[in-house]
Amino acid sequence: MSGFGSWIMSVVGAILLTTLIDLCLQDGETKKFVKIVCSLIIFAILLAPITTAFSSDKDLLTILENDMENATANEYAVKEQAFLARLKEKEYETLKNKAVSSLKKQGIDGVEILVISDTANGGEILKIIVNTQNAVINSENENIDFIKEIKDEVSFYFRVEDNFIEILSNE
Repeated sequence: MSGFGSWIMSVVGAILLTTLIDLCLQDGETKKFVKIVCSLIIFAILLAPITTAFSSDKDLLTILENDMENATANEYAVKEQAFLARLKEKEYETLKNKAVSSLKKQGIDGVEILVISDTANGGEILKIIVNTQNAVINSENENIDFIKEIKDEVSFYFRVEDNFIEILSNE
């Protein structure tokens, strides 16, 4: 939470605590004394940012502006990261379609590709899982090493090494 937000929470908390104490105490000299003490505490909390501003080289307005800028920059960074992750997902979807289409042209049909990426790290590919359980191989291509063909195509389109590719099959 920013400095301004925590200051507001301190003020609200002190006021609520004072109200609660006021409700619990019976009328009398003690209640008057406790009210004075609580009022002084709330007043000290209200003045805390001003005393901080005067005790440092920065003024209060600069402190509040910096808090707002940091909050805005953080929100922007999160939105930018989410946008880049969506772009990467679309790119991966296009690459999946190209790889599946290329495999189909080579006689390997029904292959499903799942890309697992790290959205927090710019969409970096962690693993690609290729499901060949429903794959159909044309009769003229029965004797090819289709696992190698699939890995070659997927690594070509996604520009990853073979160790990032995991093949799921019935075998």
